[in-house]
Amino acid sequence: MDDLGRPADPDLFSPRSTLRAMRRLKPDPVPAGLLERLVQAAVRGRAAPTRRAAGTWWRPTGR
Repeated sequence: MDDLGRPADPDLFSPRSTLRAMRRLKPDPVPAGLLERLVQAAVRGRAAPTRRAAGTWWRPTGR
């Protein structure tokens, strides 16, 4: 166990089976500053690798 009482080797799939769905959301509006931070984080986040990013966008596929 670590300092927070968590297992040293957590199971990768356990959060999927133990996380509860959020069905009751608060009606409070989301602050504009928080929305801006979330959008900026999404824009600056890493993108999935693509064929173009790998430099193979011009090569035909499946041949």
